[in-house]
Amino acid sequence: GSTGKPKGVIVEHASAVNLLFAMQELYPFTPLDTYLLKTSYLFDVSVTELFGWYMGGGRLAILEKDGEKDPRVISKWIEWQQVTHINFVPSMFNAFISQLDNSNIKSLASLKYIFLAGEALSPGFVKKFQDLDTAIRLENIYGTTEGTVYSSKYSLAEWNGGGNIPIGSPIPNVRLYIFDKNKRLQPPGIAGELIISGIGLARGYLNRPELTAEKFIEYRSYRSDKTNIFYKTGDLACWLAGGDIEFLGRIDHQVKIRGFRV
Repeated sequence: GSTGKPKGVIVEHASAVNLLFAMQELYPFTPLDTYLLKTSYLFDVSVTELFGWYMGGGRLAILEKDGEKDPRVISKWIEWQQVTHINFVPSMFNAFISQLDNSNIKSLASLKYIFLAGEALSPGFVKKFQDLDTAIRLENIYGTTEGTVYSSKYSLAEWNGGGNIPIGSPIPNVRLYIFDKNKRLQPPGIAGELIISGIGLARGYLNRPELTAEKFIEYRSYRSDKTNIFYKTGDLACWLAGGDIEFLGRIDHQVKIRGFRV
């Protein structure tokens, strides 16, 4: 965790493997593709970089030390290593596209996908990139470590350019709900806490039974006697009429700056 006391999240191998299969299904990786490793292993997003290339038999390019801090170095590596898949925190993505123009955009010719995760995505960043008129798919990805990195996805190709950018719908084998404070499901348009369930759910926090009990709750279905485990994200969200989810901020007073919770 990037706030308070650092805490270990017990993520099972099955959850991580499900993530990798889901990414391969949604954003196919071929033997000719290259993932750029630019995220510190201290961040959960590094899991998709470290192992995402393996599912399609491709290759991994490891960015030079401190290169993730310099957009020009990243551009150079994309061109040199013919990178096809890359992750960005939105704030760094903004710095990256700010140094692009018609004279150097060709350095990104190999790119197929840019994944944006770790912060709320500003419409201004997206419009700035769309003005560059590339064929690169821009994907807004939402998730928490407790949900094994990614839980939902939204393709910016579907965005009409107005309002906030949705975080989309669940990735395969993950379920998302929006509850009120009494654990009642919220209808479209009504805000509530975003809840994660499914294969992507972690086992809990390492040696933190009280925190695990607080955040990983049991929920009994009204339709059956089955009890499921849900993770309370602390994020405020609502369903949109089209079936996507809109992120509305935090229930508490946390904000994210360059991927760090404050």
